[in-house]
Amino acid sequence: MKTHYVRFFLAVFIVSSISSCEQGYSYNYILTNKTDTIITIYIKTFSKDTTFNFMPNETKSIFSTFHGMEGNGGPFLSEVKFDLDSLIIKKGKKISLKDYRKTKSWEFIKIDKFRAEYKSIVSDFDF
Repeated sequence: MKTHYVRFFLAVFIVSSISSCEQGYSYNYILTNKTDTIITIYIKTFSKDTTFNFMPNETKSIFSTFHGMEGNGGPFLSEVKFDLDSLIIKKGKKISLKDYRKTKSWEFIKIDKFRAEYKSIVSDFDF
């Protein structure tokens, strides 16, 4: 009879240990070009620099990152400036006035318990 109690408490201990572990989460940054022309995106992160050209009405993923261990309940909304070192958007020679390093420039969407997206739209009003 005692072995049943030992097994039960061992099982409870293992389940509670696993469920309390921290998790890592992935984040994807997605932009949509709602302007009337091609735009150019210059993105610099803390690991790479990239340039994209977006056709009108085109949507692309511009950056993906993994935040490592952040605790249960994520993914979590965090400051965009910690992922993006700089992001410049040009329409011809005009540079967007919108600051894409500010979290308020993005919509945070929790996809599931491991993934989230930051989405933003570039419009003619941003220039």
